[in-house]
Amino acid sequence: AIGSAAANAVSYPLDLVATKLQTTTLRRLRGIRGIIRLMKYILRTEGINGLYDGLGADTASTIVSK
Repeated sequence: AIGSAAANAVSYPLDLVATKLQTTTLRRLRGIRGIIRLMKYILRTEGINGLYDGLGADTASTIVSK
């Protein structure tokens, strides 16, 4: 469970960006350039904490499921 939580913390920013990309209709956010643009936007507007928004609940869910 602890290993899964650690892996979740490492991969969480990419999961967050992937989820945001899947829910957008903006064409400029498609492909690898979209990933980079979105990550830069989140860092600029919300800081590093923005990339980990929701990590606590997701990690708790991971631990409970393991």
